[in-house]
Amino acid sequence: MTDRPDEELISAYLPVNSEERAKNIFFIFEGNYYKIRDMLSAEELAAYESYSPRKWAAELCRLWLEPMICGNTSNYPELFSKFCGTAEYYISTDTDGLADAFSKAWLQVLQKEAVPVRVGCIERYMELLNGRLAHNIPQVLPVLEKTEEYLLKHTPEDYNRDQYHSLSGKFRVLLSQIRCTYAEMSAPCDSDFRFVLTEQSWLDIIRDSIMEKWDSSDVVLEFTSGLNCACGVRNDGIFLTAGSEAADSGSIRSFDTVSFYAVFIDKGKAAYFDVKLNDKGRYTVQQVHLNNELIRDHTAEIEDAIALYRNFQAKREFQASQGFDSWFNYQSDCSEKFRAQFPKLMADIYERINDDSKLHDILTELVDCAEYIAPDYNVTFGTPATEEDIKACEEKFGIKLSEDYCELMRFANGFSFGYSTEIYSLGSIGREKEWFDNDGFEGYIDIGSIIGDGTLICLDPDGNGFSEWQDGEMSSIGDLNDLIKTICRLNS
Repeated sequence: MTDRPDEELISAYLPVNSEERAKNIFFIFEGNYYKIRDMLSAEELAAYESYSPRKWAAELCRLWLEPMICGNTSNYPELFSKFCGTAEYYISTDTDGLADAFSKAWLQVLQKEAVPVRVGCIERYMELLNGRLAHNIPQVLPVLEKTEEYLLKHTPEDYNRDQYHSLSGKFRVLLSQIRCTYAEMSAPCDSDFRFVLTEQSWLDIIRDSIMEKWDSSDVVLEFTSGLNCACGVRNDGIFLTAGSEAADSGSIRSFDTVSFYAVFIDKGKAAYFDVKLNDKGRYTVQQVHLNNELIRDHTAEIEDAIALYRNFQAKREFQASQGFDSWFNYQSDCSEKFRAQFPKLMADIYERINDDSKLHDILTELVDCAEYIAPDYNVTFGTPATEEDIKACEEKFGIKLSEDYCELMRFANGFSFGYSTEIYSLGSIGREKEWFDNDGFEGYIDIGSIIGDGTLICLDPDGNGFSEWQDGEMSSIGDLNDLIKTICRLNS
């Protein structure tokens, strides 16, 4: 770069009427958008951006990495800082192996014993690996292990302390996750376990095993709310599938506990148990909730089955081979079929819905959502409001409530979906009305809360629409249909 003033540098490339001129400006100012913005007029900036300067970011990043890859690490803090800033601003996915190039440069820095690795660089490296840059795990893992070796040598106490107390501890968590992902990628697919579609008889064994111990359909629904009813892995004697939604998640961390079911086909019994990741990325059985003796005698076999089940590449290939238009829809249909054999938890609430009501469909959607989450959350519906309740509320606030809102209250005078959503009873609305009136939101009446973080649902001053208040801002939700769809979306 030259020492000439910025104005003189950029003037040589104005007007911005070619891609070559735009690219020169990008490299002169090292991709610094804010600096470029301040140097160009609105018209010139628009012309510059029309050439999509984002595409040059990877080339600029490689220029900063090249000296380090070649062994020149003397200026690595400044080069890493430039690289990270540009990558985080411009790049959303790996570009021509950029993440691998970053790992090679990082390895060179680690191998220079005379160079003290700055904590900030490790943190930026972690952010990129765990965030916006994709990475080639087989190539990155040795680099991470070299970083671990460095941290164990220079900060052993921090590395082995509480996982979130220090940067070293956070790195330990990240390394555990990546080892786990690598183990899942490398899980043997030629073992005697294989992916299969779930058979109804295996689901029956799971149901009957729970009933045998607890004798309650409600407990069965609670314990199977996250059951994968569509597929699993099996060998000649055991079928294994996820017992919780987390077990099918791709983001399990070393401190997460996830659940599985193992069906012992010949014995006609099922075990329900929790597993955790160890430091080597291996899932180990932690706690058995049902039929402990079955797991105790087959622990190694079960852990092999989990390793294959968590091989997402093998699972995706199996799902694709089945030819379903939508695997998600197929899995949902399997879950619905399993749950349909039990009495509905919300049966008495369904009976309140009037077939002739214009709110029939939206109230059914609301109760369907409640039925879905009921095994995991404390769902309650209040008794129907009376006409006296409605009249008293209107007189208290001097308003005319909309007929849709009144019908909702006649259906249930308040309801709650655990900690996420609450619609107040008519006698409890307006808790914050005085505050609203004094803070520029005159006429709004709070009628509930959502999410549990202080967000309030409000009745609009005209009594017809609904709004959401959050952090001092009021935004429209819409009519009652929009409100209930919002509640269902947040709880589905």
